Amino acid sequence: MLEQRHPDGQRWTRILVPTDLGPLSDLATRHGLRLALGGPGMLTLVHVGPEGAAPPWSAFPSFRQAAAGWGMCALEGERTDIDDLGVPTTIVRVDSDTTVPAILDEVRQHRPDLLVVGNHRHGGLSHWVGHLVSEPLARRSGRPTLFIPEGCRPLVDPQTGALHLHRVLVPVHEHPDPVLGIAGAARTLRTLGITDAVIFLLHMDEKGDLPHVPLPPDKGWDWRGKVIAGDVVPEILRVATQWPADLVVMGTLGHDHMTDDLFGTRTEQVLRAAPCPVLSVPAPNAA
Repeated sequence: MLEQRHPDGQRWTRILVPTDLGPLSDLATRHGLRLALGGPGMLTLVHVGPEGAAPPWSAFPSFRQAAAGWGMCALEGERTDIDDLGVPTTIVRVDSDTTVPAILDEVRQHRPDLLVVGNHRHGGLSHWVGHLVSEPLARRSGRPTLFIPEGCRPLVDPQTGALHLHRVLVPVHEHPDPVLGIAGAARTLRTLGITDAVIFLLHMDEKGDLPHVPLPPDKGWDWRGKVIAGDVVPEILRVATQWPADLVVMGTLGHDHMTDDLFGTRTEQVLRAAPCPVLSVPAPNAA
């Protein structure tokens, strides 16, 4: 049963984006910038690299140039300065050979309420291989994380700043609390100023009943619900692809089962094949 009430009225206001200065990180940075401009909020960009190999400041993206290209400010001003838009920005360069612990140190210092990360495609046991950052960072930080999977349909057009966010898929179940995903979806829509979204609550349950969930009172959002049976991850991916969804929002308990260590949580399995960005919202004790 859907109930039109919900206590949460927040937006994302402290955004942190880890970057390796590659194309996928640049796309994640532009998503972080667009969210910070919508809040308005604070934006922190973190780069970690070996000692003595820090990139020059000119290698980092120009926040002002991007915002000016989107028609949101004039081009004049310091290269990275958009303080006149009410969005303080910080770029942090860290010398370290241990990427995830170094970024986690910055997370503890800056206390973001949202991480935005690019996520290279991989799956199965291959997540043990290579220098992967996004999944362990999100898991160990315990912070809501917007993943921008490689090759997905982005929420933000990197050239124009136009938003592609109308259809939001929120899988819900009794555990974790369905309010996690619902509140995460609402905060994202509010932050980006989306007033005409369709939010589709997908409940995987053979009994055929939606759980009782409180909904935000925001005007203009169309809440819909459906109960289906089947394997959770394949069904979420099927609906996200066929509908199609612009964003998938999932609450998560983190790694609370042995199979999570082998194959990843359901959220991690979804984001590895999702056709769109995925927002992971952890339970308070999930870190």
